[in-house]
Amino acid sequence: MLILLNIKHCNTITYVKISVVNIILYFLVFSLLIYSCTTQQTIVTNLPNYTVEQQGRAQRPTVLLFQDPGCRLNDSISNYLNKTGYNVLRITKQTESIEVQNSDHKERRGYEGVELYNELATQFNIKALASTGLEIHGSIPWFVNTPVQTLFFYNYYPGSLQDHILSSMGKNVNVFPMYMEEYPAAELFELLSKYPPPSGKISSYPIRYVHSIWQEDPKSYLGMNEREVRFFRIY
Repeated sequence: MLILLNIKHCNTITYVKISVVNIILYFLVFSLLIYSCTTQQTIVTNLPNYTVEQQGRAQRPTVLLFQDPGCRLNDSISNYLNKTGYNVLRITKQTESIEVQNSDHKERRGYEGVELYNELATQFNIKALASTGLEIHGSIPWFVNTPVQTLFFYNYYPGSLQDHILSSMGKNVNVFPMYMEEYPAAELFELLSKYPPPSGKISSYPIRYVHSIWQEDPKSYLGMNEREVRFFRIY
């Protein structure tokens, strides 16, 4: 195969011979690059209040990443999991409707989480579960009841949210520096001490959900757990 090139500065015609083998190699390399690119698409499920975004290739082992919408490291965490070989399904609950805000609770999220897991397990090879921020409190109780052996948790603080709020009061610091909004510790403690909890939201979470989890240490659910469990403190 001959390609004719005109080179103006020397007024000559140069013939560049490219072998068929080289063309095939270039085509194969290009195809591999296209195949290896990360794909992103929306996955439709039977739970309309949840958005599921796929980041990666479905052929890979899959991790379900339940995201705290206010966590500004979600993208970095998802990219890291993707680079370590996982197909990442980024899962976020939508809490804009009044109905969702009034019914949100850690137990409800547990039922919904199991339903999502069962549905997605028919399409993907789920090998790990992960969650970020306040999502951890609602996910650990049902994570440990699945056959998945690898769990990743990206937590804001050790222990319970109540202990974290009291610690923030003693230090006179903002409870959630990772959120765009400020939440003074004393006001937050008073708000979550009310029963029944009022309507409203703390960042992206209904107050009723936060009230249902604020006194619990997520690690207490792990017990004599034999899974691979990793906690990564962020912020």
